[in-house]
Amino acid sequence: MQSIHSEADIKLAIIHLEKKQLNEEALLKQQVIMIGESLLPINIIKSTLGEATATPEIKNEFFEKIIGITAGYLTKVVLESTTDNPAKKVVGTAVIYGVAQIAINNPEAVKSAGRVVFNALRTKPSS
Repeated sequence: MQSIHSEADIKLAIIHLEKKQLNEEALLKQQVIMIGESLLPINIIKSTLGEATATPEIKNEFFEKIIGITAGYLTKVVLESTTDNPAKKVVGTAVIYGVAQIAINNPEAVKSAGRVVFNALRTKPSS
């Protein structure tokens, strides 16, 4: 900082320090806002998924697991909505587990079957 020799120098120094303080305060507010936004649950989930799927191997494995879980859930919805019998529900749970494992171990087959179903639903029958 410059040496102060007069009252005018003091006033200039005060003005300079006040500007510096305002700039630092604005930067601090921006940082607090950025930290607050980064701590929102949705942003934490997004960043975690982004990091988890950064490499192609992890990304493929992640989506294979999602396909398996989705197939298992859809099987559960179909099987459990048709019965109230506890024994059938136990068998249904075993089938759900088996479908999920098949989907996880054979993701390409599930993807191709999904494409066939999707294309069949998308195309309108000719009248």
